[in-house]
Amino acid sequence: RLAAFRTGRLHYGWAHYGGLGTDAALALKRTHPDFKLTPVPVGYVNMLLLPLDKKPFDDIRVRRAIHLAIDRQEMVKTIVGPQGGHVSGPISWRLFPDWALSEQELLQTPGYRQPKDQDLAEARKLLAEAGYPQGLTVDAEGAQYVQWLNLYPVEVAKSQLAKVGITVNLKIQDWAKYKDAEEVKGDFLLRARGHNAYPEPDDQLFTRHYSKGSRNYQKFKDAQLDAWLDAQRAELDPAKRKELVRKIQLRLLEVLPQIWLFTADQMAIVHPDVRNLATDVVTTHGITDEIWMAR
Repeated sequence: RLAAFRTGRLHYGWAHYGGLGTDAALALKRTHPDFKLTPVPVGYVNMLLLPLDKKPFDDIRVRRAIHLAIDRQEMVKTIVGPQGGHVSGPISWRLFPDWALSEQELLQTPGYRQPKDQDLAEARKLLAEAGYPQGLTVDAEGAQYVQWLNLYPVEVAKSQLAKVGITVNLKIQDWAKYKDAEEVKGDFLLRARGHNAYPEPDDQLFTRHYSKGSRNYQKFKDAQLDAWLDAQRAELDPAKRKELVRKIQLRLLEVLPQIWLFTADQMAIVHPDVRNLATDVVTTHGITDEIWMAR
């Protein structure tokens, strides 16, 4: 693909659709500086999805230990490259800079802060309190489809969790079975996921975390969150709604139904002859009938 861009056989690519990884895209820019590169955040947060109905994930102490043990900065660097993503809370500050917990705030909180020494010590203490002073073993699953989303995060998590005594047995599943186990049967193992949603805070939060949300495959229930999620839907004052959305995010970081990791930036690559192609998280390929070639 890199050769195709350099020789003029490709004029546009984004993410998995004729695109390049961040390193290859930057290499293209060095040799062909007239190409336009636009980092576009994907419409979801990469996360570890926990089967809350299975032990040990029904214990908040274990969930918090996992949250503390994960090194998100290392995960970003390993999976998407230092320029390919950013750590994230329950909703992405890259998508919602006025609504989400900021990167600066996250980097000062347990689980996100560096260095990791204090978090790792606290994780071991929590596991001991939960009845696992010698550590524990958990089963996990991944899929080869879109590996940076459905496989690589759990592979990196496996090595990171080992530092606090959590051994992860990882099995690779066929994509159809992987998806069916979660979305149809609701019977799955620890896994890496990201649930796409319309770029509006309500759609991102309500569908996954409301007790009757359409994508609440974990059957997660929290009465306080339900009340706040209902309230923010009815609130007409933007400032008051933002405060409710903030409370929701902080509450999610307390109860941890998922372990939020990062938001990836997918590089949109546009040849200088391509005109009027504006790409963003909604219109990743632009509006087709407005695009033209200057030839």
